[in-house]
Amino acid sequence: MGTQDSPWRRISGSALGRYSIAAAAAAIALLARWLLDPLLGDFTPYITLFLAVAFLAMYTGFGSCLFGAVLGLLGATYWFVPPRGSWAIFDVKGTIVASVVYLIVCTLIALAGERVRRSKARLDIALGKLGNREEELRKAHEQLEERVQQRTREL
Repeated sequence: MGTQDSPWRRISGSALGRYSIAAAAAAIALLARWLLDPLLGDFTPYITLFLAVAFLAMYTGFGSCLFGAVLGLLGATYWFVPPRGSWAIFDVKGTIVASVVYLIVCTLIALAGERVRRSKARLDIALGKLGNREEELRKAHEQLEERVQQRTREL
């Protein structure tokens, strides 16, 4: 019986799928920030993007995670940094510092997520080998049982 991959595995297994997921995650995070705008105002324009970046780091990998972070940065800068709806910036130094800090934190999240993904992959490989060893042990046990029954019949 063949195993079927889930739609999630098929989508996240391709580069186009991973980068599409990254774009969607950034869009959802920006939408969430827009919904929170009455509470947050001009403060913390990138706050909802950190959750999207953490999600991407865990499930899509380093490159698509940074892609989503940059898309989010561009969207948040355009829609939530004064003057809103424009690429003009009132506080150039503050915006640059905030953007650089945001990108540094996103890079650290992406690196941590990649490390977790690689550790999980190594663990999956080790568990697969352990599963193979269990199967070999089960077969050896069955063969030994057959030999014992055969010898018992001979006696």
